[in-house]
Amino acid sequence: MAELEREVRELKRANDTLKQYVSKALGLDTTPSRSRYDPSPDPAAHHGP
Repeated sequence: MAELEREVRELKRANDTLKQYVSKALGLDTTPSRSRYDPSPDPAAHHGP
């Protein structure tokens, strides 16, 4: 039983690592912020003089 619990922990850790890797590979930001695919104008952008 203890061995199965250890394997589950290892699999969860591996899953988290893979999620991070795939997110980076796809250019996704896992931190809460504006999505780069958000079509609304960026309030920080400077438009004109």
